[in-house]
Amino acid sequence: MKRLQKTGFYRTAPICALALAALVLTACLTGCGSQPYKVVPVEGTLTSAGQPLANCVIQFKPAEGRLSSAKTDENGHFKAQYSSDTAGIQVGECRLYLVNVGGTITGPGKFTYTPEQQKLLEKYGTSTEGFPVTITKKDKNMVIDLP
Repeated sequence: MKRLQKTGFYRTAPICALALAALVLTACLTGCGSQPYKVVPVEGTLTSAGQPLANCVIQFKPAEGRLSSAKTDENGHFKAQYSSDTAGIQVGECRLYLVNVGGTITGPGKFTYTPEQQKLLEKYGTSTEGFPVTITKKDKNMVIDLP
């Protein structure tokens, strides 16, 4: 009996199947949902002209990737959060934005600010260029002093 020679699709199908299986296995072993960016824990103090900025909501926004956020306490201390289960900030260049600078609540979603707080929001608020910050490593004592 004459043996049929495998050609075309029948010759390449097993190779394609093996390549696909290897790709799927690699993706699962490296973590299909892993973070594409390096994130390091960061906490510190936010000040302006050397004075702590209390009760501020801040964001750290990288050029690419997810932003991190934090809230300062009464001493200006903050601990950045990248996601609900990951503390920190993405490594690299980012911009710091003030979302709120501890104003007095006057109604639902409404705040009153001192002239100094208003000036900071106008200079570093979310509709501005923000303040440049570079994250290079884990840091528990970062001091960010807004001029």
